[in-house]
Amino acid sequence: MKLVLIALALFSVATLLVFCKHTRYTPDNLPAQQIRFGKGGGFTGIEQAYTLLDNGQLFDANRTELDSAKRRVAKTCFKTVEQLKLAQLDFKHPGNTYSFIEVPSGDGYRRISWGAADAPVDKNIAALFEKLMSLVAKG
Repeated sequence: MKLVLIALALFSVATLLVFCKHTRYTPDNLPAQQIRFGKGGGFTGIEQAYTLLDNGQLFDANRTELDSAKRRVAKTCFKTVEQLKLAQLDFKHPGNTYSFIEVPSGDGYRRISWGAADAPVDKNIAALFEKLMSLVAKG
């Protein structure tokens, strides 16, 4: 009887481990749900861009995988995007240097960009951006 219980317990643990495995994406096979963000402009006009997936994976503009964020933190960022309704927001006020967030909207992406001194971005969007950038800085 003990052997049956031990076998059942091991089977249960193994089953849980299999179901807890999270999908890992490759640069060639990214899901549609992404948050793209970064900074650009200035003298060179170069843009630094990053992509966050809902499982916490992070990629740079060259599609090189960076150190992942915690899945819970990534889910919070996606939830904030929904709460702020960024997919419906039309805010394009880049300055010489600018920051941006892109989110899925319809068949493409909606870009929110800011940097112009005369058009400050909403503080909640700025806070989301800082949180996203902190994920990259940890890597």
